[in-house]
Amino acid sequence: MWECDYAREPLDYRLLCLRLIKKIWILPVAALIGMVVIGGSYHMSKLCFGHTRTYQTDSLLYIDFVDTSLGADYDFYNRYTWNEVVTTDFFVDYAYEELGGRVSKDEIRQSAYATVESDVRYLMIRGINKDPQLSYDIERALEKATVAFADTKKEFKSITLVKHDDAAYDASNIRLKTAAVLGACVGLFAALVWWLVSSAADTSIYLPSTLEKRFKIKAIGAPSMSEYEENAKILLGGFNKVFLVPADDKTDVSGVNLYREHINCLNPVAEPSECEKLKDAECVVLAVKAGAHNGKRVERTLEEVLRVGAKVRAFVLVDEDVRLIKWYYRK
Repeated sequence: MWECDYAREPLDYRLLCLRLIKKIWILPVAALIGMVVIGGSYHMSKLCFGHTRTYQTDSLLYIDFVDTSLGADYDFYNRYTWNEVVTTDFFVDYAYEELGGRVSKDEIRQSAYATVESDVRYLMIRGINKDPQLSYDIERALEKATVAFADTKKEFKSITLVKHDDAAYDASNIRLKTAAVLGACVGLFAALVWWLVSSAADTSIYLPSTLEKRFKIKAIGAPSMSEYEENAKILLGGFNKVFLVPADDKTDVSGVNLYREHINCLNPVAEPSECEKLKDAECVVLAVKAGAHNGKRVERTLEEVLRVGAKVRAFVLVDEDVRLIKWYYRK
């Protein structure tokens, strides 16, 4: 009785690579799908549902202290509290009046931002809003309020404008390109994993040599191979009656040439009545369709043929991938 152990079947890296090359088109398609799905989902969540596109306008102001020695004394105030100060009633009320009441005080507070960097004498005032025009208008109003604020505090001699933006700019930080690239990478990775898993689980037969390695029975070859005719004559020449049996019910053996007279049979699993015809047959040739995901069906047919006492002498691979076989056996 034949034995088959898939766990010990050696991995044919050459065949694996050639099959991957044949399906290389899957990789760019998977990358494109991943790019559209992840990039599109990110775009929809950020722009269509989240409404997170924001605009920003900046102004840089210079703080002139009354006494330079006081600068250190007020360093804490200037460095850490400007963002709180800019949302106080003085700034908000001033900006509200400056804007003519067309923007609510709450929106002004939400849009206002202020900070200092390494030098406490330079203050950055920022207006952030979903409307670019409001971002610009609120920031300009806060800029004027900051200049006026110097008159209310003894530690400031003056606060003057250094520069400001002429228009609001998009500060949404929506990384659509990054999301698209990430989607493409995820799509490629998923496609490779899927292909490797499906290849590992695939019991299909693509080469005659695989039949010999897996079932320990001689293979005549495939009709497209130059040695096929000679192999058929050598392996089958010593038998009087040859039966050609399809290894599964999807395989058509009507056009298979064994270069000698033979009897075509039906698959004994699909048609149990064929078992009587095959009973004690001296020579049975199983025709296996290449790449048909039929490894387990071939096993079942082989078991059924052997069960009735018939002797399987050879395999023949039909409907083979001619290009794959040529590329596999080339130097």
